[in-house]
Amino acid sequence: PPTPDELARAKNPRLDDLAKARETNAYWVSELSGAQQDPRRLAILRGVVAATEKVTEADVLRAAKTVLKDDTAWVLTIAPQASDHAAK
Repeated sequence: PPTPDELARAKNPRLDDLAKARETNAYWVSELSGAQQDPRRLAILRGVVAATEKVTEADVLRAAKTVLKDDTAWVLTIAPQASDHAAK
C-alpha cells in the first residue's frame, strides 16, 4: 500500500484543485447543468470532497489489486529507428 505521505501527495492536489474550482462560476455552471434532470449530481457534488478525503491506503491497495493484473498488463518499448545514414 502507499505510505501516508504518498497518499497525501496524491489526494491533496485534487482537494486543492476542487477548492479553487469551486470559487469559479464556470465550475458551478458546468457541475450544476443537468442537475434538474438527474438529482444525483447534487449528491455527488456535495460528497466529492469528503469521498476524496476518506480514501485510505487499503482502498488504494484494493483498487490496485483489481486493476493492475499481470494478465492485462502490457509493455511498450520505444527504440530508435535505424537511419540509412547510420548504415553508410
